[in-house]
Amino acid sequence: QAVLEALDEELVALRQKIAIATTPEVPGKRVARELGAVTAEGAAGSGFQRVAEKRALLSLMQRALALGADAVVNVRHEGHIPGKTPWKIGRVILAGTAVKLAE
Repeated sequence: QAVLEALDEELVALRQKIAIATTPEVPGKRVARELGAVTAEGAAGSGFQRVAEKRALLSLMQRALALGADAVVNVRHEGHIPGKTPWKIGRVILAGTAVKLAE
């Protein structure tokens, strides 16, 4: 639970800097230019899917920010590989397009 709370705090801070959308556009904004594809993977022990998803989202946002992006659009799950046994690791792979928004 403490791990989820810490990840949520990081996500709240990053959302002040970068928007995330599963659609080609951010509502109320216009995409000025595409900066490129970004992908990220999150992992956690089996049974901790939400932790893996949040880690992947944080990494995706950080990678897009490093490119100078204001948003990541078309965010989607590229893969989910759950652990087959309790001690194996579950992974989540997210992908999207880093974009610069118009002023």
